[in-house]
Amino acid sequence: MKKILLIPDSTWGNESGHRSTQFLIKKLRSCNLEVALYCSDDNRDTQSDIFLKNNKIHYFQKKQYRFFHQIFEYFALREFKKVIKAFQPDHVLYFGAISNKTFTEYLIRESIPYYYLPLTTEYYCLKDFAGLEEGTCYKCINGNYFNALKNNCIQSENKYLVFLKKAFERYKSKQRILKANRIIAYSNSQLDVLEKYGVDKEVSSLVPIFFDQDNLTNIETSKGDYFVVIGQCSVAKGWHLIPEIIRNTSGIKFKLIIYKDSVANDFVKKYSLQTYIESGIIEIVSNLAEHEDVLNVIAKSKAVIVPSIYPTTGEFALLESMGLSKPVLVFDAGIHKEIFIDRENALVSNIGDVEKFSKDIEDLSDDDELWTVLSKGAFKAFDQITDFKNFDSSMNDILINNIKNAN
Repeated sequence: MKKILLIPDSTWGNESGHRSTQFLIKKLRSCNLEVALYCSDDNRDTQSDIFLKNNKIHYFQKKQYRFFHQIFEYFALREFKKVIKAFQPDHVLYFGAISNKTFTEYLIRESIPYYYLPLTTEYYCLKDFAGLEEGTCYKCINGNYFNALKNNCIQSENKYLVFLKKAFERYKSKQRILKANRIIAYSNSQLDVLEKYGVDKEVSSLVPIFFDQDNLTNIETSKGDYFVVIGQCSVAKGWHLIPEIIRNTSGIKFKLIIYKDSVANDFVKKYSLQTYIESGIIEIVSNLAEHEDVLNVIAKSKAVIVPSIYPTTGEFALLESMGLSKPVLVFDAGIHKEIFIDRENALVSNIGDVEKFSKDIEDLSDDDELWTVLSKGAFKAFDQITDFKNFDSSMNDILINNIKNAN
């Protein structure tokens, strides 16, 4: 049995990255691979231990050297070598980010192939999510990081020092990514971004989105009278457009899922939404204790708004909505361009076109036939992009027939 060491960004808890990692582990085991996990103990709990035991996962705790990481790289590498010696993996899979250059250099020296599956596309950007109000910025994708200074992307009193630090980190990160034996992606749009970044298509592979359909089996749905808005409350996720979209509609109820009270309060204050709350047009839903509570809000809605303008690889909230047969409203960013056809399986607007977005909400609210078409179309699209029938053969091709990147 071949062995694979998985190094994810996040593993424990209930956020989308954590759940993706745990589902990926299950799928790797289904490919007859012995899996070991190398990550920190942050947010690990009893449920995490049960998961490790039930799935027979070797677990190696990754110590966090958060300060003076240059000094402590020696200690981090020494620890990593112990993990490699103990588990003796045939392959190493980075899921989310390649964070330590000494690890990859060591893997290359030891002739252990490593693979990279990015969850986002901010690996080229000195600013989080490469998100601007008008859409995604690609000005630094070719390595010309001085664009970050020209566009005032570094917000700091010591911006030149911060710029040098971030630019160097991005430069080293690019070297690690381009030396990977394979780059694995969820969508062709993600592969297009990687190609602009410098990745050869010959070393790229597509896999389904790591989403466990079983998580939705016990959720009861009904057609409610409100539209849900969900996603991180940020510019990259399009939330700066939501107030104008709401103001352009009439007679529509909205539930805004914002995970923290403090973030919700800031959002309401910034966009002067208190009168909409008092009149019952907007309801803020925050501090939900369990993820199932989020799913229940989605399940009882009329439709779901996921306003991301960032080239997403597939938001969990969007997938959950589609899996619950809810019509979805989106902008044509990232993977949305590939999986959605306007008025067939979603309502799709050009990025920033709040006028069409608002009109689509009103049309859907009044048109039962359109609702039925989009409900069925959303579930069909969901079933296609989370279909793992050919995953075993695809993964074997990636691991066994890996092509060494000439870069």
